Amino acid sequence: MVPYISGIYGAPAATRVLELPSLVENDGYFISCSLMDILGSVYDPGATNSRNPLCWPYHASIEELADLPPHVISVNEVDPLRDEGLAYHRNLRRAGVSSVGRIVVGAFHGGDLICRAAAPNVFAATIRDIHGFAASL
Repeated sequence: MVPYISGIYGAPAATRVLELPSLVENDGYFISCSLMDILGSVYDPGATNSRNPLCWPYHASIEELADLPPHVISVNEVDPLRDEGLAYHRNLRRAGVSSVGRIVVGAFHGGDLICRAAAPNVFAATIRDIHGFAASL
């Protein structure tokens, strides 16, 4: 669910837009890169692991991703984290890992679960897909 896996949230906007455009396009819709950068600094003080794939899986090589278990990567269209989740999904597929990618159109970060009353069909689809994946293992 909307993986937080790149650690580049504090990079200049020009860098972010080239690598992961959603970090700029959707910055501030419910969550912001400045908040994610603060949280990242708590997770990785001093950014000593900024490219370590064990800390930030977005940076894993195809070889490092091989032999991982099956994944479902669910992202939301209007979420700064969208593009890193999609990139990770594509790299998992390149590594031969079973991975299903899912985009919740029109939803902000976590909106498919947060807005249960306002969007019951979207909520139900997310729960159905999570259940389906878990039951398939």
